[in-house]
Amino acid sequence: RHPFPVAATNLEKLYAKMIRDVSEFKGKLSVSEMITAFLQFQAYVHLCCELDKASHLSDKLLQALPAHVTSQSFPSNILVQIVAINIFAMQHARRQMGDEDDMTDQLTSDEERAFGLMLLFTISILDVLLQYTPKHDHKLREFFTLPAVRLLLDWFHLNPVHLSNPVVKTSGLWVNLCKVLNNIKPPRNKKEEPIDLTKYEELPLPEDTELRCFQPLEKAHSGYSYSRLPSDGLPQEIECHLRCQRI
Repeated sequence: RHPFPVAATNLEKLYAKMIRDVSEFKGKLSVSEMITAFLQFQAYVHLCCELDKASHLSDKLLQALPAHVTSQSFPSNILVQIVAINIFAMQHARRQMGDEDDMTDQLTSDEERAFGLMLLFTISILDVLLQYTPKHDHKLREFFTLPAVRLLLDWFHLNPVHLSNPVVKTSGLWVNLCKVLNNIKPPRNKKEEPIDLTKYEELPLPEDTELRCFQPLEKAHSGYSYSRLPSDGLPQEIECHLRCQRI
């Protein structure tokens, strides 16, 4: 609610330090190496410099990500944070473009490439998070990637202009999204009766609470009543079903 103007300068200083102290990544990336490589990639894109190195890091991250999703190496909240940083990076690049839908003629070739790298990276992450999910509907509804998936879908819903980008149109994510949607069956209880989620419709999910007041997603969260959320949160079963309904 009260932006801190110096934060932008502090972030640039942090990113500048990260690209001065670049790590060499060889072989399979560990979880800590994934996070370091991710932040270095963000630094190159944010500062719009050495984009060939950014592209190389993006490729290494996307090659390593499926194994970490399959083994569930990352907690769900780390995936949410990764997605939030990606969303911020795309919004930051878009602000450089201006408010119009198509301002690419005002960008330098490096700025265009930086935004393109970030959009492709985000789409590819979404594709991986959708593709490497359990096939069984019960396990899928509880899978740890779904909070991050939902936040990305929220962002695209708020920014539909990006859906016309060729990178999105030609991505395999649509096939994987269809499979996930088909496998999320209507919520039912043990008596095979539909679970009534009506009284929970205005309540936020944990990922919404985590990113409350995060400007790029603020409109998506504007209808939620945070004050009505029970102190111990939603029941696990309700949380899973509610998230699937919103997806």
